[in-house]
Amino acid sequence: MSAKKSKKAEPTPEATPEAIRRDAWIYELIHRGHKGDRLFYRRVCRGAARVLELGCGYGRLLLPIAEVAREVVGVEIHPGLRERVEARVAALPPVKAARIDIVAGDMRGPLPAGPFDRILIPFNGLFCLPSEADQIRCLRAAREVAAPDARLFLDAYVIDEESLIPSGEPVADEFEHVLTVLAPEGEIDIYEQNVEYPGAQRIDANFRLVLRDEAGGEQLFTHGLEHRFLLPTEMERVLAAAGWRMVQMAGGWRGARFGPRSPLMVIEAAPDPADATG
Repeated sequence: MSAKKSKKAEPTPEATPEAIRRDAWIYELIHRGHKGDRLFYRRVCRGAARVLELGCGYGRLLLPIAEVAREVVGVEIHPGLRERVEARVAALPPVKAARIDIVAGDMRGPLPAGPFDRILIPFNGLFCLPSEADQIRCLRAAREVAAPDARLFLDAYVIDEESLIPSGEPVADEFEHVLTVLAPEGEIDIYEQNVEYPGAQRIDANFRLVLRDEAGGEQLFTHGLEHRFLLPTEMERVLAAAGWRMVQMAGGWRGARFGPRSPLMVIEAAPDPADATG
């Protein structure tokens, strides 16, 4: 499920600072985006006055976007990830760092005060919320801080509705090697397992990371994500429930027409002027 990773949920209250930092370190290792997304988001944000990214993580997209937009605001709930992006911002020249603001917060709101002319929920971010009601709440919060002519952009992997198991017990794949990373800590092999929960539109991604250091020692780390995915046929309805009008659902970064074999849905939406509560 290399295309089915998303923003990490907030760590449990009892997590130690060391565990929080380790969680963020693992997250950065395994979350590298969909190929082509950085160029896409830079393009759609070029010249924007104010950009809001929901679930900005460790700044993988936020910092490149800040090079082409006048002001960017990133919302991130995970303290370890905020620490990592804040360190990156602090290392920038002051004139560039001044254009970036990192806010501790939940994608479901309340969000920083608008208006924003670009609002982004990249890399399956909407799927990390646990229910459709939470997903609509997130989109509604974004609608409330959107400028009248704003654009919302999000991308997510596609689940084939016909492949879903309608009922029964959870179905777990075997762990599969997906990536080897050469990190400062050593060579890291990453293995992934998917667990589908029939009838729940839920898929869990479980990871095992094996770190081998220069002395030949090994350490095992684990990491897990829970997704509540949306089907392509549901997206327009969910957007409308939150006050957005679908402008386009593309099947890739260059605007390819969405079809049955599209691996991604790349969505552009605009505020619905008929939405009385926006």
